[in-house]
Amino acid sequence: FGHYAMLDGIYLDVHSIIPQWTGKFYLNIIITRMPTNEKIKQFIDPAKDIEHEVNHLKWLIEHIDENPDYIENSMNYNVGSCKLRDLDKSIEFEVKKIFVMEIPNLISDFAMGQNEMFSYDRGTVTKVAIAKEDDFLRYQVGYYLAELHDRYIKRFPENEDQITNKFKREVNKQGERIFGENCLMLLLLSMMEFHSVLEAEGIRYEIGDI
Repeated sequence: FGHYAMLDGIYLDVHSIIPQWTGKFYLNIIITRMPTNEKIKQFIDPAKDIEHEVNHLKWLIEHIDENPDYIENSMNYNVGSCKLRDLDKSIEFEVKKIFVMEIPNLISDFAMGQNEMFSYDRGTVTKVAIAKEDDFLRYQVGYYLAELHDRYIKRFPENEDQITNKFKREVNKQGERIFGENCLMLLLLSMMEFHSVLEAEGIRYEIGDI
């Protein structure tokens, strides 16, 4: 909800075109959409959304430069196509990606004044502005991780215990440097806190289907 732009990409074998190139070539694509719901347009800032994705691209390119195995790992371990045998490796890959590439982008967003968060439920959007950067980071990262966890559960419902246990270990490991010990518990409490803030301070808009 609310996203005007999204960063995606495809992997190409370009050796037949560029003989000097070895390995897969990652072609980045920024996708934009045309919202059909007029009421939703008030929540979208195309320029800032595109800048957000361009910043994502910057962090991604830097990460690939520092980690040449990223492309192959992305192909094998992304949540959308990983095999059950690679479930633990996939969770390690996807959780690390959030902490390495999402957090710098969220810090940049907040510095640019993009401090609003939204919730959509049964035709109603609730918007709230978050005043502190630390709160903004905790709330956003908590939601990213919750959504990621749900995607794994939907793909591998019979492996819920394995997914949850691995998630806990990996989030605590990757998040300790930024959020301290027991990172997962902190982020779960942050999500509860966000709902309280949303209920108390949020502004509600009736917009219908999005």
